[in-house]
Amino acid sequence: MKKKDIEDNTSTIQVHLDTVPNILKMPGQEEKVKGMLRQRVEQRLDDMISRYRELPAIIVHFGKYSELLLEARDLFVWGKFYSCVAMCGITAERIAKEILRTSLLMRKKYQWAFPSDEQAAILDRIEMNDVRELLIKSEVIDENLRKPFQALSELRNKYAHATGKKPKEDAKLAIIYLHQIIEGTVSVFKNYEIKEGKLVLKQNRG
Repeated sequence: MKKKDIEDNTSTIQVHLDTVPNILKMPGQEEKVKGMLRQRVEQRLDDMISRYRELPAIIVHFGKYSELLLEARDLFVWGKFYSCVAMCGITAERIAKEILRTSLLMRKKYQWAFPSDEQAAILDRIEMNDVRELLIKSEVIDENLRKPFQALSELRNKYAHATGKKPKEDAKLAIIYLHQIIEGTVSVFKNYEIKEGKLVLKQNRG
């Protein structure tokens, strides 16, 4: 066979290779992998610090969204932009649905109570757009939160369906929208302020 024929019949295959799981199955290799991971973190540390500096400080009421919020912020710091956008959207949705749950009273025979876990699971099936509009029209949340909720939802859908084109820029936008939502909903500073070093109820709230 001629050299040209060999070249014409040779195809190139691009692959992503990660053999670390196999290395970890070998005795005595764990410390080596730890060193690799430390080096990887060290190389990215300056960028991580820079992104952490971009995040707003927060004090929020504890809820089911708390771990999601921390993960969304961690993903931004670590530069996992694609995942960050999706997690910001998930966090905002969880916040909205928790607010809906704590704003409703359900009647069972002659008693009224907040929705049970079983009832809340059904409420969770309501489309996010409907949840947002119900909260706004009921004046539970301010209508100026409509824009960040909508914009974040649109971003989240792009990245949930792997159609996002600018993950770094969109992650920054997602973080901004999420924290606008936080400030208008679950932030402690929504109803409280610091006076003389103490957290006190705002006088003009309502």
